[in-house]
Formats: sequence, structure tokens, C-alpha cells
Amino acid sequence: MVKKKRIISKLILALVVLTAISCCFLGSTFARYTSGGSGSATVTIAEWNIAFTTDGSTPLTDGADIIADSTQLSPSMDAWATSNTRSHSTAKAKIVITNSGDVSATVTVDTADTVTVTKAEDANYGAAAISSENYTLKPAPTEAQVQGLFSVSVTYNSDDPDGSEAASATDDATAGGITLAPGGTLNLFVCITWTSADDLDEGKGTDGKVADYLDTWVGENITKVASTVTYTAVQASELPNA
Repeated sequence: MVKKKRIISKLILALVVLTAISCCFLGSTFARYTSGGSGSATVTIAEWNIAFTTDGSTPLTDGADIIADSTQLSPSMDAWATSNTRSHSTAKAKIVITNSGDVSATVTVDTADTVTVTKAEDANYGAAAISSENYTLKPAPTEAQVQGLFSVSVTYNSDDPDGSEAASATDDATAGGITLAPGGTLNLFVCITWTSADDLDEGKGTDGKVADYLDTWVGENITKVASTVTYTAVQASELPNA
């Protein structure tokens, strides 16, 4: 009996050893090659850098006076003539727009529909517009009639601040804006013009007296005129190119 137990024990031990050896062979047979690693997906951001300045270096802040607040404007000193519309303008104030970024920009320009006029404290507007029928009574014009004497224009050129100017920037903005490539410079020129109301005299035989009276009233009663000019740059290209 003891001998039989020894034989069984040896068989069990042999079976355990064979099982262990079998597992080793099976593990080697079904093992897989594996390898790995890591990398970094990196891209440099295209810079957006648009500068609005007055001379290429002095920043022009939002809401700043484009035309110096101390600038004075008078009407034309020319005498009235049937074939001539009298007007006089301020010197052109320059806005320099520089694209120092990596993508193009579309510049658009917009001006206010009307000019804001500031009257003297003791001045008042009239209820009716000045005309050839009432001007001899020396009435005050309406605010709208005074505003109608003034207009704001914005013209431009590229790169050359002293070069010839292109068409109205506001007209080109309506057509889709002005494209400014990376590294490019755009110069906007802003001025306010006083145009005498000579058209009021057509067929009335006053020889410009109505317009002269209206200009004189403005010179005596209006202290300032202003208009808002809005200029905007919007991304116009992308990187990488399609």
C-alpha cells in the first residue's frame, strides 16, 4: 500500500512538472512582438498683428480724434459764380494701417451719414430752412441745413504715403473692402469739407447771397463739426493655403 502511494505521488509530481514545461512552451509559441513610442503634433500659430497709427509709429486708439481738435475750417473765400460750387477742406489727416501679421486682412471704412454740429451756447436753430424768400429777414437755419454744408471723405493709397490717392475708401469698402497683404501698409486720408449752399440760388437771382448768409451764420454760431469714421480689418486669408 505504501509502495502504491509512492507511485501515485511520483505520477502526480511528474504530471505537475510536465504541465509547467508545457506552459513554458505554449507561452513562447503564442507571444507577440510589441513596441511603442510617442510624438508631438506641433503647429505655429499664424500671427494676427494689425496696427492703426497716425504716422506709422504713434498708436491711434479707438475713438481718438483723427483730425486734430484744434484744426479750424472756414468756407471758401471765392466769390459766387454761376459755374462754380464753392468748397474748402481741411488738410488730410493720415491713418497708417500696417499688417505685420502672417495672413492678409480686408480693410473696410465707413463714415457717419451726418456730421454732428456743436453750436454756441446762445445760438438756436430755426424752424424753417433759409431760402431766397426769407434770408433778408436774417433767420436761423435748421440744424439739418447746417449739417448739409459739411461732408467727410476718406481716400487711400498703398505703401507710398506721398503717392497719388486712389478712389474713395468708402466706395471700395462697399465693393468688398481693400485687401492688405502681410507686410503691407495702407494709408487712409481723412478730411472734412465745407461746401457752400450755392445750389439754393439756382434760378433765384440772389448771386450767392443766400449761401453767403448761411456760411456767415455758421461762422458766428457754430463752434465745431465732427463725424465718426470707422475702419476695420478682418482676416482675408488662411494658413496653410488650401
